[in-house]
Amino acid sequence: MSLVRPLSLIAAMAVLALGVLALLILPVRAQDASVSMENVAFVPSSVTISEGDTVTWTNNDGDVPHNVTSTDGGPLASDNLSDGENYSFTFAEPGTYAYECTIHPGMTGSVTVEAAMEDDDNGVVDDDDDAMVDDDDAVDDDTAPPATGTGTASGSGSTSGWLFMAAAVAILVAGGGFIGLRVARSR
Repeated sequence: MSLVRPLSLIAAMAVLALGVLALLILPVRAQDASVSMENVAFVPSSVTISEGDTVTWTNNDGDVPHNVTSTDGGPLASDNLSDGENYSFTFAEPGTYAYECTIHPGMTGSVTVEAAMEDDDNGVVDDDDDAMVDDDDAVDDDTAPPATGTGTASGSGSTSGWLFMAAAVAILVAGGGFIGLRVARSR
C-alpha cells in the first residue's frame, strides 16, 4: 500500500513532463514583424517571417518622410510616409525581398520569408521544402533562386498546431490536478 502512492505520484509527474515536452517541440510560427524608420534607417534592417505574415513599417523619424520600395521590381511600393504613418504588406510567397527608401539612397532593408509549416493530413508537420520536382522540366525546385512574391494574400496556417497545443495543455492540467489530488489525499 505504501508503494502505490509514490508510483502514482511518479506517474502524475511523468504525465506533466510529457505535457511540457509537447509544448517545447511544437513548431513555432513566426509572428508578424514591425520595422521602424528612424535616424534615416530601417530598424531592424532585416526581418525573417513565415509566408502569410505581415510586416508593418512605421515612420518614427519626425519631419523626415520615408517610403518602402522593392529594389528588384518586387511588390513593395508604399506612398511617402509622414511621421507616425505606416505601411503594411502581407507576404504570400517564400523568398528574400530587398527594399529601400527611394528618398534616401543607402537606406535599405530586407525581409526573408520562410515557407510555412503544413500538415500533410497524417498529423506530420513538414515545411514542404524537400525533393520537389517541377513537372515541366524535371529540375529540382530546391535549387531555384527564391521567389519574389507578387500578391498580398495571407495564409491562415494549419490547425493541427493548435490542436496539438490544446492537447499538451490538457495533459499539463490533468497531470497537475492529479498531483494536487494525491498531495491533498496524503495529508
